[in-house]
Amino acid sequence: MANVTVQTPPIGLDSLFSFKKPYNAYVRSTLGVNIDEVKLKVISIVSMRDMIAIEKIDPFARYYVPMGIAESDFKVDLDNDTPILTLLYNEMNVVKVPLSYVSFYKAISQIEYSNKIVLLDLGVLPVNVATEVHFEGLKDYIEARLGVRPEVKEVNLGSHVVDSAEHLQKETIRANVVTIHDTNETKLQKMVVSYNELLARFNSYRVAHP
Repeated sequence: MANVTVQTPPIGLDSLFSFKKPYNAYVRSTLGVNIDEVKLKVISIVSMRDMIAIEKIDPFARYYVPMGIAESDFKVDLDNDTPILTLLYNEMNVVKVPLSYVSFYKAISQIEYSNKIVLLDLGVLPVNVATEVHFEGLKDYIEARLGVRPEVKEVNLGSHVVDSAEHLQKETIRANVVTIHDTNETKLQKMVVSYNELLARFNSYRVAHP
């Protein structure tokens, strides 16, 4: 008979799970793994009584008989309202195991990393617009917030031509947007300049100022 020896894990937990007999062999066979500790994610937890009353499923016939587990062991789990865990492997395969047959689960010491690429689609611009002058600013912005200094490159994806009238209209709109959307750094610089100009005027008037 297997007793519950671990706390019920939270839904969404990614962890390394190990199982008691006979579920250890069942999990290895079902998932096609040859290790005792398997990285799994908890996606569902259902108590036996809810399974019987709500889902109309006989947990003894489904989770104990196929494993060769005695009915007396099942009744102990039923009396304890032992939950059935649904565990996901590699985002594809699922196994369902009574909590009493989980030997242990533990935090995963290996953290998955991936190469992240952030794409900035600027839309269609004149080919002579120099975007590279902003690369250092973009690098500084990302580094100050994420702690990594990225590689920034320009890639052109096709081109088309417009007449001079449309070009002038597009450039006027773009120039106005650039003026409106100053960065905080630019705004601060303008404020400093304005303040210094104000002080200079006060000095010229010989008026006391803060």
